[in-house]
Amino acid sequence: MIALTASLLGYQNVSGNATISGGQTLVFSPALFTTSENKPTTGRFFGTVVVAGTAAPLGGVTVALNGAAAATTGSDGRFDLTLNPDNYVAAYSLIGYYGATQTFLLAAGASVDAGTVALPASARRRPSACRYGFERGGPLERDRAGDRRSLGQHRD
Repeated sequence: MIALTASLLGYQNVSGNATISGGQTLVFSPALFTTSENKPTTGRFFGTVVVAGTAAPLGGVTVALNGAAAATTGSDGRFDLTLNPDNYVAAYSLIGYYGATQTFLLAAGASVDAGTVALPASARRRPSACRYGFERGGPLERDRAGDRRSLGQHRD
């Protein structure tokens, strides 16, 4: 657990806690408010999801935060959320694409830009039009090469 605090004379302190693993990056980018200003109670998380390799906007992507669906990207691939301060794991998913995840810490009054999240298309196997069939002598199945092989002999 990491505890961070940003402070400056004449401004309100901003604190946050996070847990990170080796190889991860933690972004802590708080907004500082003067001692006479009202401190905000929420923050903003926004970004764009695109198709990897083409950078085409990807609409309909589910953005889940800490395991719960929070938003769906628009046709322009964008999302924009107002959230309570917390540690979040953002998961991006859409059928036909590999998902992606990000971890971030959102402080009150801060904005976290997820940037451009690129989802690669997943490899799809086309189902065989005729996987199983029957021929004289017993049932057949097509193997990976498309050749037929016997599943067993049928006796009359």
